[in-house]
Amino acid sequence: MKTSHFSEGDYIRTIDGLFFSVKGGIHSDETVISVLRYIPDEKGDRIYDEKPYRRVYDLEFTTKYLQNYNPLYINYIDWLGLTLQAVPIEHIVEVYKPVECLKRILANPESKLEKNVAKFVNALSSKSRVSSSSFGVSGSLLIELDNVDSDIDLNVYGEQNGSRVYEALKELRENEEWISPYNKDSIKQILLSRWGNTGRLVSRGFCIRA
Repeated sequence: MKTSHFSEGDYIRTIDGLFFSVKGGIHSDETVISVLRYIPDEKGDRIYDEKPYRRVYDLEFTTKYLQNYNPLYINYIDWLGLTLQAVPIEHIVEVYKPVECLKRILANPESKLEKNVAKFVNALSSKSRVSSSSFGVSGSLLIELDNVDSDIDLNVYGEQNGSRVYEALKELRENEEWISPYNKDSIKQILLSRWGNTGRLVSRGFCIRA
């Protein structure tokens, strides 16, 4: 398995049953830089292979969790000069690719969430004239840990494609009633699901302390 095959938005499942989200597209020969996203937890609200899982986002929490229970996933990255969460190649059981997942969904969307994904991607692709093959879907849907409250984590590959899709999204938000931005009320549940009661708020794409 070559680390050059890993891209931002890919997910990794380890031999310990942990799910990591890959960060960036440059990795060492031995490890893949990634952050812990889902852990086995008997009180978790997600199910994978008949086992309950919990989503985790806070970097401080996940780092401490790995230091205490799985320290082999905390590694010094020579070329960065940093100690980061990173998965050794030999501990990877499965790699999940956003483009492959989206291709399957577009061919045969089944759940309500998958149908929403297909509708959204088709609208963006049509408006931007960017092929749907340049899109991918990441997050919980990619690794089959989604639930009724899951959001859509959409990837667009290529700088020019990203710019075209961004402009298309602005047009769709202005002209399509079913697409709208978050407001101060609708964003609250998103914030709570990711950071709990830490006092963090998101404004215009920035994370600030309230």
